[in-house]
Amino acid sequence: TVTYTVTDKCYETSTVTRTFTITPAPAVQVNAPTASSTSACAYADQAAVNAAFASWLGGFTVSGGCAPSGSYGQVSAPSACGGTTTVTYTVTDKCYETSTVTRTFTITPAPAVQVNAPTASSTSACAYADQAAVNAAFASWLGGFTVSGGCAPSGSYGQVSAPSACGGTTTVTYTVTDKCYETSTVTRTFTITPAPALVLNSPDSTVINSCDYADQAAVDAAFATWLSQFTVTGGCAPVGDYGQPVAPPLCSGGTTTVTYVVNDLCTEADVTESFTVVPATKLEISCPADRVVECGDDAAALFIQWRDSFGYTGGCANATVTDLSQFQMPAPGEPLIITFTVTDNCQSVSCTARFYINECAYCTYTQGYYGNPKGAACTPEGTTTNARAIMINALTIEEGEFDFGSIATGNYFKLTLADVTSNNIFRMLPGGGTPRSLIGYSTYSVASTWSDNDPLNASGSQRGKINNNLLSQTMTLFFNTRLNSQIGDFGLTNTFVTADTEVCGSSEPMLGTEQLFTIPQPVIDYLDANGGATVSNLFVLANRALGGENIGNVTASQVNAAVDAINRGFDGCRVFVGTTMSYETVETAIRQDSSATTTKDVMNVKIYPNPYTDNFNVSLLTTNDSKVLIAVYDMVGRLIETHDVNPRESSDLRIGDRYPSGVYNVVVTQGEEVRTLKVIKR
Repeated sequence: TVTYTVTDKCYETSTVTRTFTITPAPAVQVNAPTASSTSACAYADQAAVNAAFASWLGGFTVSGGCAPSGSYGQVSAPSACGGTTTVTYTVTDKCYETSTVTRTFTITPAPAVQVNAPTASSTSACAYADQAAVNAAFASWLGGFTVSGGCAPSGSYGQVSAPSACGGTTTVTYTVTDKCYETSTVTRTFTITPAPALVLNSPDSTVINSCDYADQAAVDAAFATWLSQFTVTGGCAPVGDYGQPVAPPLCSGGTTTVTYVVNDLCTEADVTESFTVVPATKLEISCPADRVVECGDDAAALFIQWRDSFGYTGGCANATVTDLSQFQMPAPGEPLIITFTVTDNCQSVSCTARFYINECAYCTYTQGYYGNPKGAACTPEGTTTNARAIMINALTIEEGEFDFGSIATGNYFKLTLADVTSNNIFRMLPGGGTPRSLIGYSTYSVASTWSDNDPLNASGSQRGKINNNLLSQTMTLFFNTRLNSQIGDFGLTNTFVTADTEVCGSSEPMLGTEQLFTIPQPVIDYLDANGGATVSNLFVLANRALGGENIGNVTASQVNAAVDAINRGFDGCRVFVGTTMSYETVETAIRQDSSATTTKDVMNVKIYPNPYTDNFNVSLLTTNDSKVLIAVYDMVGRLIETHDVNPRESSDLRIGDRYPSGVYNVVVTQGEEVRTLKVIKR
């Protein structure tokens, strides 16, 4: 509106009003879409988002005004995986104050992808029964691989399989993919740990000797102990088995092979060992041939040689063997029969051999005879001689002198050849007095050596006579053993019996002249322990006693009695006929002999008639009911006949009806009791 005012002098101001009108343009109308917010999952890809975004942008418009101009510049759709684009739409026009409108186009991201995986698994193979159980456990474990969130996530571990039930590892890689999601992987392992290794324990293969075991039971026990060493450790629940093996036989030996088989969940193993019994070698026994010792032979040496010839090879070293040391040389005319037996744990063998010493004519004489310068004598050869000749021969053999006693102790008496040739021996013998050890040195030719009245009387009518009976008896035995050396081998027993002969030099006993002689048992025991009970060793003992040497618990009187028994026993060439007489005679002799030491029950044997013409009987007195073996031998030790009977049946036997005339030994054995008697067939 324009008001035009005119003034002037003198003019009343006036106005004129007019309007100049510009009609405004129509109002500017700005249109904009609402803010958009959609999930990323709603679009297939970025192009779809772009298209949606472009369509949404089409909602920005302007109208009215003169020639309005709207612009949102250069905008682009947000990421299909999520984001917001803010669009500012600026409108300009004439007469229009520029205006803007802002809207947002948002793609909301998908929920976060959540990948789930089981923890790594490690279990023992022993926890599963078999592969199927492992497969089932593995499948269950795989179920722990899952994925959530995202749009349509996809998880995969491909084609996997369980590890072996016996041990192993399967590695599972779980790969997850999704829209707007960077492919990811998660790796886990499923492990079966193997069972502990099987350890088979076994004994070494064993070789044993049958000789080391008493019987089969002992071998079986050793085998059982050996089997117990088969064991197994490790694994899951291993089971071992070797079946039903048995030990090899003790005696024949052999090998048992044992295979120990072990089964377990995943393992089978075995071990093989052997148990061997080596049998003993075959037991071979050897006995010497029967031996007959002739007169003049060295019976003692031959006996030792014969006895030492028993032997054996093979078998076990610990075999039980007949103790040969218990057998002493038999007396002449009494056969010794040895049954040699060797027994080990599997074998027993025996053989038998006989040793026999032919009866020889042993000629002895008493000290009374040697003290008689006129005494005649019979020799073992059947010739005659005299005391002086016997004594000269004895000392000549000893090179002119002999020492009785012990030079080592200084207690001895020297007898010289001159003592005989000068007839002084007949002053010395026969002697007497208490048997005792000598004191110092003495000899007849030096009177000062016996001036103390020992061992010769120093004065009176008996001057020069020996007053020590042990010295005179030992001197007598010295002469006797030089007269016949074979008597030195004669084996001594506690008792022995001799008899007269019909003629000088004969070995045939004269019936009814038997006489029993006793040797004290302590003397026998001492001799058995010191070389053997023989006359030779008795002579050595007598000299040791005279010399005052240590002779154990044997007394000088006992030694004297033993020497006297030999000197008298074969006096005048009497012959040996056995170790006992008939039981009546033996019992009487024992009662009369105060030195007898036998107290145990004995088996008493009697033969009648004796001598006999047709046959003879054997009478027994014994409290033992066990069987009796009666064996008859000729005088060279040949077995003639045997009878094995009950004691009561012995008297019913008629023995010897067909024997040739001669002398026979009858050996009666019951258990450990043995009696030997002689019988004469006319």
